[in-house]
Amino acid sequence: MNEEAKESSVCKDMANGDRASVVIDQGLDNSEESSVNINMLMGTLINSSLGSINILSRHIWSESVVGDFPYIMSTMGAFSLVDPIIGGFKAGVAYVGRNHAGVQCGWLIAFANNSLGAVVYADCGPLSRFNIINWAQIEANLNQASYIAYVSDPMTGTSVYATVSGDASSGSVLTATFNG
Repeated sequence: MNEEAKESSVCKDMANGDRASVVIDQGLDNSEESSVNINMLMGTLINSSLGSINILSRHIWSESVVGDFPYIMSTMGAFSLVDPIIGGFKAGVAYVGRNHAGVQCGWLIAFANNSLGAVVYADCGPLSRFNIINWAQIEANLNQASYIAYVSDPMTGTSVYATVSGDASSGSVLTATFNG
């Protein structure tokens, strides 16, 4: 099985586990699990930097979301988020690692799939840019974003390409690549 197929399988398993967690959290019995109307987002993050990257910060605007992002990522990481409240997702994550020159850098994505539609925002650059992440400003940027984000920082040679598709009612898919 190739790496992408493994990650896809892991992501589906995570999503099914998150769905089961929602059923338990909401006090439903197992027979109701398949009829639960929840929002689900599955994501794949690809790391093309010098080595592993670690979460620097994360922010999930809805308190009802179940799931999380990969904490440490060498080449690829899968995640799923589930929200039992109809209304969609809004979340963001920043990673820290070294670019190909060995300099510490940051990569950030924020995404939503709700009344805004499917949108994603990205940023990257020197680690100093991410010492204090203003999630309120990130949210404002996200509110003006599109379903595709591309950003590059010429000083560090880092870049992020991200896209989100689908809709809040049928499920969403996010893919992001962190280069450097």
